[in-house]
Amino acid sequence: MILESAPSTSPSSLSSSSSTSDPSDPSDPSDLSDTHPTPLPDSLTSQALASDPAYAKAKAERQAAEASLQLEYRRILPLSDASASAERKRAPDGKSWALSFDSPIPLFNWNQGGIEKARAELLTALAEEEKARREVMAHLSEAWEDWRTARWRHEAYSMQIATQRAQLAADAQELFAAGEIGYTELLQARREWREAELAAVDSWRDSQIASWKILCQLGQNDPANSPANSTAPIAKH
Repeated sequence: MILESAPSTSPSSLSSSSSTSDPSDPSDPSDLSDTHPTPLPDSLTSQALASDPAYAKAKAERQAAEASLQLEYRRILPLSDASASAERKRAPDGKSWALSFDSPIPLFNWNQGGIEKARAELLTALAEEEKARREVMAHLSEAWEDWRTARWRHEAYSMQIATQRAQLAADAQELFAAGEIGYTELLQARREWREAELAAVDSWRDSQIASWKILCQLGQNDPANSPANSTAPIAKH
């Protein structure tokens, strides 16, 4: 008779596989209370970073800057301008081979200008990568806390009230059948039950929306998983 808890979306269950999009089989945190906050799983952090295009771009630019710095170091000795030759010469005891290797060696120009420029570009790329990482972490942490709070309100508050109101409505039905209360009291009990159930549905929908925001952070924003396509069961009165 009472409203049953609807299947909920737990973002932690999606971190094991990027292809998982069905939020109906969650692996919920063991404690949703405010006194024991559930930490953000590292797997979700890694998945969110891998799915964010701004962070991917900043990471690629940092890797390119590292490669450019290595190239500038190699240019200290311009081996590309080196040359090698072999020559066969006559000697008193017969013929022999003479090998020669020529390469310019810089005495005053050790490519310090190119190295310093590459270092500056690398520092800039590192700063941009860290900035992008922090932005992803900030958005993911906010979405995670919103989801955790919404789940706690639904499970520890709204559902508890709905269950109690359902029991009171059932007791009122028995009392009315026994003639101990009037029809007005029965209607009031059933009305309070209905209101508590609707509040539970609202809190359930809030948790679904919060979970959807995390899915978007993880790059799993499939419209099929949108809260608009989910339905909370309501008990028949």
